[in-house]
Amino acid sequence: MRHSWDTSVEVADMLLAEAALPTQLPKLSETERRWISTRSGSSRKGPPFEVLRAAVDRAAETIEAYRKAVPEGQVPDTFPLGEGMTAGDMVQVLSAIMAVA
Repeated sequence: MRHSWDTSVEVADMLLAEAALPTQLPKLSETERRWISTRSGSSRKGPPFEVLRAAVDRAAETIEAYRKAVPEGQVPDTFPLGEGMTAGDMVQVLSAIMAVA
């Protein structure tokens, strides 16, 4: 018995995964662009609230675009994740983490 590897299955999986990625992701907001362009490269000061808010909003839009793009569908925002947290709550948490990052 000899083992053979059919790469066509791997290629098909890769193409399907690529097709499931959203193409219309939000760009940097004008608020974010303005802050980036005026910020000194050596500054250790974090962004002001309005920049963080814009980044959180953009991250939430990005998460929603990815959630809608998956072929198997998405869980509703009300889906319980345990200890009182829902899928919708987790989107907000991840948006904040992404914005800070």
